[in-house]
Amino acid sequence: MSSSHDSPGWSPDSQWLAYRKLNKDAKGDTWLVRLADGQHRQVTNNPKHEDSKVQWSPDGRSLLYDSRRNKEFNIYRFDLQTDQEHKLTDLPSSDIGPIWSSDGALISFLSTRGPHGRTQLYLMKEDGSDQHSITDGVNQVDDPVWLDENSMLMVSWRGNRFSNLYLVDLKTRTWRPLAPVDGYQSQPLPEPVLLPGTDRGGNHQESANVWK
Repeated sequence: MSSSHDSPGWSPDSQWLAYRKLNKDAKGDTWLVRLADGQHRQVTNNPKHEDSKVQWSPDGRSLLYDSRRNKEFNIYRFDLQTDQEHKLTDLPSSDIGPIWSSDGALISFLSTRGPHGRTQLYLMKEDGSDQHSITDGVNQVDDPVWLDENSMLMVSWRGNRFSNLYLVDLKTRTWRPLAPVDGYQSQPLPEPVLLPGTDRGGNHQESANVWK
C-alpha cells in the first residue's frame, strides 16, 4: 500500500501548505510544501505515532497538533525556527484539538481529564503553562471556536440528550446559550471562511515568512 496525504492547512502568509503523509499503517507524519517551488519539508518522523492536522500559529513560526503516542493523546508545539518539538501536555488522558487564539497568546484544547472523564474545554499558554478548565466538568463539550482573545463559541450537551451552542466569556467564565432548543447543534462557524492571506475586502495580508 502506497502512502497517502490529507489534512492540508495554509500558513498565514499562504506560502506554505502543511499536510499529513500517511504510511502503510495509516500513521500520519506532518510535512510542509512551499507553493512557489514545490519544496517539501518533513516536520515529524514517527512511524508509529498518529499526528493530527496541524494548526499554524498566527505569526507562522510554530505548528500545533495532538499526537497519539504510547496509547495517549497529548498536545505538541513544533518551533519551525529551531526545529524543536515541545510537549505541552503530559497526562494519562486524551488532550486533543488544540487551537490558537487570534493573538497567539493562548491555546484552547479538549481534554478528558477531571473527575467524570467527560470532554471539557481547557486553556493554556503557548508554552503549556497555566492549564485550566473553563467548563463545569459535568456536561460534555465539543467544537470550540475562537471569536477573539476574550470569547469563544462551543457546543455542550445538557442531560446527555441535546446539544446546544454557547457563547463563552473567558474573563467571567460565563456561558450564554445561543440556540436553547431541544435539538442538536454542532460545528459553529462565526463568519464565512476566507481565502488564506486575505482580509474581508479580498486584499492580501502580509505576515512573517519563516523561510526566506
